[in-house]
Amino acid sequence: MSLYKNKYRIESTRLPGWDYSRPGFYYITICVYKKQCIFGEVANGVMYSTIYGDIAEKLWKEQPAHYNNLILDEFVIMPNHMHGIVQIIDPPALENSKTPSRYSVSDIANGYKTFSAKKINLISECTGNPVWQSRFHDRIIRDEAELNRIRHYIRNNPRQWEIDECYPGAKKPIPFKSYYGNGIKKKRIMGDNTVFP
Repeated sequence: MSLYKNKYRIESTRLPGWDYSRPGFYYITICVYKKQCIFGEVANGVMYSTIYGDIAEKLWKEQPAHYNNLILDEFVIMPNHMHGIVQIIDPPALENSKTPSRYSVSDIANGYKTFSAKKINLISECTGNPVWQSRFHDRIIRDEAELNRIRHYIRNNPRQWEIDECYPGAKKPIPFKSYYGNGIKKKRIMGDNTVFP
């Protein structure tokens, strides 16, 4: 940990020198401020959303309308966090010869946090209250096997809620990293222009 503005701050886990607007698959986790369970509750392995959870889901699904180089993959809204896989693609060429926008994982996650927080604060009549934690976790998905493991983790997240590290009062949480596999760093091309670093 290092000091930033006289406060301890966790070092970035991002890959140095990596362009996070580069085509590929990325896994994102965003937690609610102070991990409060505002999006709903899980009962018998099923997530039951509040109106705030419905807003979070609706606005996540609308993200591709705002970012022309984004395709959504598997995602889940949980009581106090969300997981999503995004695919960044090369932006389509524009007719008027302007340079197409290349949005990064940070642009997408921060845009989502901003739009959803504004909407949730408007509904709750509490303008300006934090909805999300200031940071988020992302991971470059390195190969097809890892992509499938993370999809499986996301799909099963409600069934694993009571042992999730975000579960309030969990005795032995399972860290997210245990689902990532061995993180082999080999290059592989999958589909159109998608490179796993």
